[in-house]
Amino acid sequence: MSGAAPGRFVVELPDEDVARMLQLIDQERRRAPAPEAAWASAADCRGFDRLCDYWLNGFDWSAQQARLNEQPQFTLEVDGVLVHFVHQRAAGGPGIPLLLAHSWPSTFLEYLPLVPVLTNPSAYGIPGPGFDVVIPSLPGFGFSERPRGKAWSYAATAGLWHRLMQQLGYSEFAVSGTGFGAGVASMMAWQHPERMSALQLNSVDVPPPPSPEQALSTAELLALAQSGCWDAAAPAQPCGLVPKSNMLSFALADSPYSVAAWIVQRWRLWAGPAADLSEASDHDSLLTMLSLYWLTGTTGASILDFYDNRAEPPRLEPGQKITVPTAIGVFPDSAGNRGPDGAEFEWQKRLYRLERITEFPRIGSFGVIHDPQLLARELFQFVQDCAR
Repeated sequence: MSGAAPGRFVVELPDEDVARMLQLIDQERRRAPAPEAAWASAADCRGFDRLCDYWLNGFDWSAQQARLNEQPQFTLEVDGVLVHFVHQRAAGGPGIPLLLAHSWPSTFLEYLPLVPVLTNPSAYGIPGPGFDVVIPSLPGFGFSERPRGKAWSYAATAGLWHRLMQQLGYSEFAVSGTGFGAGVASMMAWQHPERMSALQLNSVDVPPPPSPEQALSTAELLALAQSGCWDAAAPAQPCGLVPKSNMLSFALADSPYSVAAWIVQRWRLWAGPAADLSEASDHDSLLTMLSLYWLTGTTGASILDFYDNRAEPPRLEPGQKITVPTAIGVFPDSAGNRGPDGAEFEWQKRLYRLERITEFPRIGSFGVIHDPQLLARELFQFVQDCAR
């Protein structure tokens, strides 16, 4: 390992901040009831109200903080940026290095359910060696710093993650990403393909390169219009889900209730109707994430990825291609993902060395959280095949 050694990190957020968060939620909830049509139906408004009621009267932040601290977490300064990450080595011997890049609106918590499966597969009836798992927090999310005074794109984070893995002693590794994390993972594969054994994506946040010789097909244009890539591929087009400036940061800075309304709406829209995040079984994990955003004051910083990646879009030039062996996991009915046999995969085959497309039998962009073993088995099969 080169450079400084990582420092062990423990989540210790002040009790007075937690009390202030709950006080603000109670005050705002009383004077700002949900509008009649906050989402698609009144039932959604009632679900959000139940979520906030549980936040006030049933949610135990101290218990969730203790659960977070069961994970081996570290911080390390990489190129002057303080990076927070989980690093869990494989049980019983050397593992295959694997970096997991989380999405928005989410945090490193998104991948924690995968850690025990990936590091100890034999306990779950999965053959093969385990993984050494690294889950960095994206810059500006939770406990990772975001450099100030300049745009910070997928490409910048990709370079940071390469240097992080190098400092952890990994010369070659696999990467899996979702949402923003998929954009970072793709740029990692583009920057240093020789260091990556496999690339697994659960969404594709890199638009096809512009080509005067080869226009996109109708199916490809439709796929882009339905996905987050449309905003990068055609910035002039309106997109109601993507903030067009960083001004929203100021509106959310002092309001945990507004943070919750903003993020929960995105989760419900992108997770699909079968992933009802208002159900009590999801409350603790969702509220831990919402609390983490507000208590660390990073909601606004996380939104900047939309802004900065329009300034520096993750786009390849015509004729260029990501050469790392790539698999795409499809969660049906989530934004931008349709059936694996559709023509919308034409441009992805032009952009990636696409060797595997898997349609997972669950609905929603956050299928990793709802059934971690699905993605775990996909990673074992694809990454181990690439390692042979």
